Formats: sequence, C-alpha cells, structure tokens
Amino acid sequence: MKELINIVWFKKDLRIIDHLPLSQATMAGGKVLCLYIDEIAMWEQDCQSDRHRAFALQSVADLANQLLSAGASLTYMKGDVVEIINWLQERYVNIHIWSHEETGNLWSFERDKNLARWCRLTGIQWTELSSNGVVRKLATRDGWAGIWNDKMSQPLAGPVDFSKIIKLEAGTEIPQLKSLFVQEGGRTQALKALNAFLSCRGKNYRGGISSPNTAVTACSRLSPYLAWGCLSMKEIVHRLEQRQAELKLLTPKERGGWLSSLRDFKSRLYWHCHFIQKLEIMPDLENRNIHTAYDGLREDSFDEKLYQAWCVGQTGFPFIDACMRYLNKHGWINFRMRAMLVSFATQNLWLHWKPVALHLGRQFTDYEPGIHYSQIQMQAGTTGINAPRIYNPVKQSADQDPNGQFIRQNVPELKDCEDSFIHNPSEKDNLFSANLNYPRPIVDHLKSYSEARKKLSAVRKKAGFKEEAGEIRELIASRKK
Repeated sequence: MKELINIVWFKKDLRIIDHLPLSQATMAGGKVLCLYIDEIAMWEQDCQSDRHRAFALQSVADLANQLLSAGASLTYMKGDVVEIINWLQERYVNIHIWSHEETGNLWSFERDKNLARWCRLTGIQWTELSSNGVVRKLATRDGWAGIWNDKMSQPLAGPVDFSKIIKLEAGTEIPQLKSLFVQEGGRTQALKALNAFLSCRGKNYRGGISSPNTAVTACSRLSPYLAWGCLSMKEIVHRLEQRQAELKLLTPKERGGWLSSLRDFKSRLYWHCHFIQKLEIMPDLENRNIHTAYDGLREDSFDEKLYQAWCVGQTGFPFIDACMRYLNKHGWINFRMRAMLVSFATQNLWLHWKPVALHLGRQFTDYEPGIHYSQIQMQAGTTGINAPRIYNPVKQSADQDPNGQFIRQNVPELKDCEDSFIHNPSEKDNLFSANLNYPRPIVDHLKSYSEARKKLSAVRKKAGFKEEAGEIRELIASRKK
C-alpha cells in the first residue's frame, strides 16, 4: 500500500492557528496535503455574490502566505469536491480526509452528504471535527450554554508539524478579485481588526453599536472573519478574556466603560453560536417558515415593484434608503439597521422573507446562513416563539440619526433638506420638485404597521399554534437567562 496522504480540506476555516484538523493530520502518520477547493457551484447560488468570492479568495491567498511562512504550501483547485477527492484518491490510493464540521446552508449540507456517501462507498475515512460552539447531533438544548463555555475554555489546537505538508503540482494559482469599499479578507486583516477592537475601539461598544453613525467603529467588525474562519471563535474568546483580566487590574476610572462593553461583546459571541446551532438542528429553515401556521401568509401578495424599490434604496423613507444604499456599497451595516430593513420589508411592505433574505445575503460580506435565516424569520415574525417587532422607520431615523448626518451622506438627493423634515420629507410638499429626484413614500408606514399587526395576531390565535410553538421552543430556543 502506498504511503498515507492526509488531506486537510479547508472550507470556512481559513487559518493555521487553532485548526484542529490540521494539527491532528500532521500528528498522524504519513504526509499532509493542505487543500482549498474553489467550488463554482457554491458561487452560483442565489444567496452568493462577487463580494463573497472576493473576500474568500483574499482569505485563501492569506492562508497560502501563512503556510508559506511556516515552510509549507496550500494546494488550490477549482471544481467539484467529490470529483477532486476522487482524482486524489486515484493518484495517492491511501488517503484520509480531515476537515472541520460546517453548518452552512442546504447546498453545503447536501455537498457534505454527497462526499460522505462517496467515502462510505470507497472505504475512505473522513474525520470531521468541531470548529466552534455548535454541537452536531445535539439531543437537547438543555445545558447548551454550559457546553459552549466549556468549549471556549479549552486550549487552542496545536501543535502543527509543517514539515509533513507536501505540495501538489496539479494545483493552480489563486485568482485575486477586488471588491471596492468592502472589508478585505484574510487573517492578517482579521488580526488588525481584533487588536484595534480590544485595544481601542471596543470601549465604545455598548453605547455605539445602535446608530450607523458610530457603529462602523464601535462594532468589532469581526463578523466576516468569523464567517470564513480567519479567526476561530475560541481564539477570540481567549483574547477577550485576557483583555478583561488586564482591565480588572486597573482602577474604575482608568478602565472607564471597558468592562461593560466587553461583557456585552462576549454575550454576542455566545449568541453567534446559538443561532448557528438552530440551523444545525433545522437545516431546512432557509426554505420554510419555522412555524407552519405562517405558511401561505405572504406568498400570494408579493409586490415586485415594492421589492425592487427596497433593494436599491428608493422607498421614500430616507433612513431606510440610507441604510440600504450604505449596505449595498460597503457590504456591511450594524445589526439594529439590519433588523429595521427586514422589518420594513416583511411587515410594512408585506414581502415574503425569502427574497428579502436572498438580497441581504448577497450584500452582507459576513453572510452566515445560521445567523442570517434565523434573524430574518425573527424579524418577519414567522418563528412562533418570538414576539413580532415592527420598527417605525421615522422614529428610528430620529433616534439613531437625529441630525440627518447619515441620511445626507448616503441619500445625496436630500443633502439640502432642512433638519425638521429630513426624517420624513413627504411632510413638506415643495421638496418634491422635479429636480429633487427623490420618491414619495411607497407605503403608509402607520397604516401598514397596523395591518401587519392584525395579520400576525390572527395567526397566533389559530388552533394548535401554541402547541407547535412549544415544540419549536423545546427544539431551538435558548435556555440562557
């Protein structure tokens, strides 16, 4: 039998630090092949965009440099996973595949099932290892918070014997794509963001993450690096706890609001895994209402014109349009504004959440299916276990952008609008002159709010609603208080 070749398949774990499959593969017998497969079928999905692929390939190139600095190399190949692994098996005969578990969308779920089926048929061993706080084949959510804490307290994976890594000449050069105004991919950039947050920016986290004017710097901006595994969740938690310990040595005056901000940040790291755990348990939630009582509620009332106006930021609500235009340009906006955009689309415009989710998925550089679809359904009011929350776009505008600074930066048609009308310019008719080129509101937000409330309330009164909601709560709801 030929020498064993351990194939470390990098998916959304583009790093060499705290990478358990890489560590274990190099500690096993035989040589190691570090492999990234650029799956064209993945990029053809409706939820994907060029900005995702640009970020991913930048991260892959950075991974290749990490390995090169350690005296090793990354093999980049393009195509179908099963076909490429089959080709490698024919070439090396004796192979063992190593990877992290992935909780992605249905496409990646089916991809992994196809590879697992091929491995069983060919007798190839595929070892999948946990990469964050998500638990595969979880029997109950009881005690999950403790499991998460235990996982995060474990040491980082290691060491790695880079001398065992071989180079495959059949690999090709990693293409480099640019995406303007979007965060640059790769661990190098991820570490810069993490260091800046823990040393400086994070102090304003608690008070600065709600308004888009302050969130761009107050937020950690680590989400795309978590989505592509340039940093591990455990690695971030360890660095965070180290910083918290350092701050506790200071006087209350010296540390200011640091500790409360970092407590809030850590809780959101927990919620990050909590929502992905929901998708692990319900892998089809991207395609169906979590609670079946909402089936048929919006499907026959979809208005394409309203949808397109929302997609491009032409709704006639300045704050909504400013947020959407900023997102479309930069690939990121803070969580509260994401929730408002979804609420407006699914409640005020009464659009089905699925096309709303697809548009936002394409725009979010940090698109993470587990978080994305759970949050979309929460804002659309279709989970059955969360009270529907409908944002008032005019009130949100006044609260989060009181002087209209964000609106004027992103909706230049309103740059000369006076402060008293910046949040709802339709109140002043003479603003809507031919040269203003800004639309009137495409919906009455107060009337549509009331109608949405009535429709959602009627669903919750249906026979059997509470019973199914109880089953859903038992299956996916957090037990953390």
